[in-house]
Amino acid sequence: MASTLYRLLLVCSFLSCVIVADPDRKLPSWTHLQDVRECATDTHEITPTVMVALLARNAEALLPYTFGFLEAMLYPKTKMVVWIRSDHNEDRTIDVVKEWVDNASPLYHDIDLKYTPKPTTFTDSDGPMAWSYDRLSNVALLRQQALEDARRRRIDYLLYVDADNMLVNPCMIHDLINERKAIIAPMLVTTSSYSNFWGAVDENGYYKRADDYFPTLLLERVGCFPVPVVHSTFMIDLTNPVSNSLAFHPRPIRYTGTIDDVLIFAFTASSIALPMHILNKDVYGYLTPPLTDSSTLAEFIKQFTYLKLEAMVEGPPHSPPFIRTTKVSPTRLDQIVPDKLGMDEIYLINLEKRSDRKDRMLASLEELRVDTKLVPAVHGDDLDMEYLEREGIREMPSFQDPHSKRTMTWGEIGCFMSHYGLWQEIVDRNLNISLILEDDLRFEFDFRTRFQEIQQELKKLELDWDLLYIGRKILSTDEKLVPGSSKIAMPSYTYWTLGYMITLNGAQKLIDAEPLSKLVPVDEYIPIMFNKHPRADWNMFYDQRDLKAFTVHPLLVYPTHYTGETNYFSDTETSYIIKSDMSQSRVEL
Repeated sequence: MASTLYRLLLVCSFLSCVIVADPDRKLPSWTHLQDVRECATDTHEITPTVMVALLARNAEALLPYTFGFLEAMLYPKTKMVVWIRSDHNEDRTIDVVKEWVDNASPLYHDIDLKYTPKPTTFTDSDGPMAWSYDRLSNVALLRQQALEDARRRRIDYLLYVDADNMLVNPCMIHDLINERKAIIAPMLVTTSSYSNFWGAVDENGYYKRADDYFPTLLLERVGCFPVPVVHSTFMIDLTNPVSNSLAFHPRPIRYTGTIDDVLIFAFTASSIALPMHILNKDVYGYLTPPLTDSSTLAEFIKQFTYLKLEAMVEGPPHSPPFIRTTKVSPTRLDQIVPDKLGMDEIYLINLEKRSDRKDRMLASLEELRVDTKLVPAVHGDDLDMEYLEREGIREMPSFQDPHSKRTMTWGEIGCFMSHYGLWQEIVDRNLNISLILEDDLRFEFDFRTRFQEIQQELKKLELDWDLLYIGRKILSTDEKLVPGSSKIAMPSYTYWTLGYMITLNGAQKLIDAEPLSKLVPVDEYIPIMFNKHPRADWNMFYDQRDLKAFTVHPLLVYPTHYTGETNYFSDTETSYIIKSDMSQSRVEL
């Protein structure tokens, strides 16, 4: 109990209790560090040997990525020993590990695997995620065994890796070795303020807030820095003779703290004045935030899925940790068939030139097991006055962008026509309820469950609705929940069309209003149609403003990036504008 309390206090001592994903916390942007590079040349005359010590417990869903990264590692595998231990599993972790070892053994100098099929739980544990005394003791003992085995083999560097760490940099081993530090960890980040290092400790060796913790975590300072504690993924230089005094088990005589591998290791390092370091010079990876003792494996997998989704926002989806090993069979999670979440259709709008967004969104939807129809967006750059004449498109005479005071851009026309084309398809196919998604959104935590809860709420309320936002820009805080609901609200004037559910009746209303002959951007048009637009001179062009629009609360999707942030780009706003006389000439923004 004391050890469990310590781990919860550790996490709660950052900004608040950061035990689950923080919806306002994004992963730091690695963009300025992501230049493609070759691994730094090793300065050793002889390539050092490395042992990777992997502890795998209840990691069936994670291991295909862990092993995929090990295979992608740009370090001579003939100089690597992979040491794996697995026990107390409630899933198929051991089966996955055994299959990989059988297929990957020829690649490495050696793979040392030991596993214990029974028991599947610790007797003093409240659940698979609980850090009980027995589990903490077991982890400390296994880390000690890895350390002793590495010494016996005369390994040069010992790299500990936890199975729930998503490592992404194939040059990581080279980078860690070249820093020439006795104990060093690559900085890993998560969707909370948690990481794999501490900035400071108190006089008893427990976590203490440090002024430089967040500047390091948020990449406001970049380098290799001394810290009192590293954990989860870290490397020990065993060629340093002082490292012979390092230990995880048994508890040192002068150590008075709880049984915990992190604390005991830090204590022994401090006792011999051997500093630890954290390295954040490049992208190294992610780790799942800690959960409560009562959390289930299903909840852990949701956290893991969300972490992958967030990681894909800042990094490409076809590089580690998204490279899966081909040396293991599909897991049970892989075998879940994607569905349409109860919709008749789910549309994903994507500009063909934005293949990066398409790849990320399709990979994200695959992670969520969502079946989607990809729809090529109408590209504003492909439009001309002949197209406008053919489609009967005329800009609303009084339209000016509320902020820049310009007329519409060709990109905004393309965006409108992309949505308009889907409304037409919904009517033509007689689809009762559809979901329309744009390609520049990020999904909130546990999206599937929350989306299904919204559908249940709609049925419970027997709500008569035409359109339901799941992502938008809220422009007013004066919005009320629907009576009897805690999840659905009545929207005010709203920007953006990131994601929305729409009924057959709603699509028909948006078409019947004949918007092409008095065109405004689509995120201005929809608020006009549910009669919440503040511009009376625009509203007057539409007599029937009876669209029954609602919004989920809180939202289920948000933009990947906001104006001014790294990687922000708008294809609708950063395009050509149309002269108010609809002449052929274009003016570039």
